[in-house]
Amino acid sequence: MTSPEEPVQSTLSFLAQRGWRGDDDFFAALAAHLARVLAVDYAFVDRIVPDAPERVATIALWAKGGIEKNFDYDLVGTPCENVLGQDICFYRDNIQGLFPNDALLVDMNAESYAGIPLWASDGTALGLIAVMHTNPISNRDTVETVLRMVELRASAELERRLLTDELAESHHRVQDFADVSSDWFWETDANHRYVWFSPNVEEVAGVPPEWHYGKTRQEIGSPDIPKKDWDAHLEMLSKHLPYKNFEFKRRGPDGDKWLRSSGKPIFDADGVFKGYRGTGSDITPEITRRLALEQELRTAKENAESSNRAKSTFLAKMSHDLRTPLNAVVGLGQMMEQQVYGELGHPKYQEYSRDIVSSGNYLLELVCDILDMSRIETGHIKIDLQDLKLKSVIDEVISIVMPAPSDNHPRIDNLVTDSAISVRTDLKALHQILVNLLSNAAKFTPAGGRITVSAAPTDDGVRIVVQDNGIGMSPEAVVRVGEPFTGAQDAYKAATTEGTGLGLSIVTGLLEHLGSNLEISSDLGHGTTASFTLPLAR
Repeated sequence: MTSPEEPVQSTLSFLAQRGWRGDDDFFAALAAHLARVLAVDYAFVDRIVPDAPERVATIALWAKGGIEKNFDYDLVGTPCENVLGQDICFYRDNIQGLFPNDALLVDMNAESYAGIPLWASDGTALGLIAVMHTNPISNRDTVETVLRMVELRASAELERRLLTDELAESHHRVQDFADVSSDWFWETDANHRYVWFSPNVEEVAGVPPEWHYGKTRQEIGSPDIPKKDWDAHLEMLSKHLPYKNFEFKRRGPDGDKWLRSSGKPIFDADGVFKGYRGTGSDITPEITRRLALEQELRTAKENAESSNRAKSTFLAKMSHDLRTPLNAVVGLGQMMEQQVYGELGHPKYQEYSRDIVSSGNYLLELVCDILDMSRIETGHIKIDLQDLKLKSVIDEVISIVMPAPSDNHPRIDNLVTDSAISVRTDLKALHQILVNLLSNAAKFTPAGGRITVSAAPTDDGVRIVVQDNGIGMSPEAVVRVGEPFTGAQDAYKAATTEGTGLGLSIVTGLLEHLGSNLEISSDLGHGTTASFTLPLAR
């Protein structure tokens, strides 16, 4: 399982290396990239159909391993309609239940959805980017971060393409220049010597059109670009091939200018080469913006790395400065509660001692959970794979959660009887996952209730199930129960037990590092089932 930083780093690399090419396959490459780094079955880019704002058309669709044919559909009653009305939308699961009239969700067997709108520079909606998966999407923060990273570039590219399409359509009537519309026109003879320029070239070049006549590109001077790019361009000219969007830098009267040239070879009726006709344009503002965006990406990356270093320093300091005195407070409170050095006097003092121990333990648990959650988010988790006998691991965890049978607590049973069932995973992480799940089940299962732990091999691993017959949750509560600081007690409503609200979030994060994900199902008043599958291969 990849850490949250890997999709972000991969997306930064995509934007820096592939994201600025502006080729026809950009959105197809983007859809494939999103499907890969976010591990989803579907990724697509839509644009609003002109003159029909209630419909959108896909311009790139990745579906279960490949690019599929584009299509258009109505927005009404779909999650995409919600995306265009706000900043970002995320539906972890039950997407079909939330949008029952969307037949596409049924056809794609979609369970989860996330999308972000694409905006033009004037603030109007252009389209959207969305991903869907046939299972719940648990890594919400990573998904939203990646979508926000690509939104600006995708918006700019979509707007550029729409403007280019409009410009090409408006110039369609202009014979040979229809394919290469831009700011000025030029023409060469069969020897590649310029014979004509439109007058507006002087605004950029600083010299009149006549200054170019009779000169070849080489005689005007090679542009300020890498030699290999310049040689490749000259080779295309020598082979009389058409070219588009050749970008180069020239020094003009007002400083350096970035120009873009496109050309089309001209042949007579007998196929004899007669020269080139083409267009040129000043793209200095576009390049300036591109360079600025690249600098912003570098700065964002540096800031993220700086934040991670600061977070690591904070964690180290917090671990010592908070847990050490808290352990002392709890220890001293226990000594007072047990009256190690004699009676305390007034009975209230013993009550206060119990409160000190209870509050100290709660605060210590909170600090430890925050530290664990922070380590997971920053990727500071060391995974030590080893072969573990599942039955003995579960027995150890049960003895920790419920040291001795009691009529005041639910019963926990290990249903794994086959001692040969083994998993290859990290012992510490598996311990913490099972302790959190069993502790959570025990909190919300009344005395006399039953909690079971079972496991069974599957085609791709070993599935472990923790089931209780406690108070259960509503479907709405199940969606929220894994969110950090939400707290299981908030979702259960009727429970009075307190908790840090991080237990299931820690479980989810640890399972991601182990290559798995947490699945929760519950029926209000009839118990809860939590399950996950540990993969055979890593």
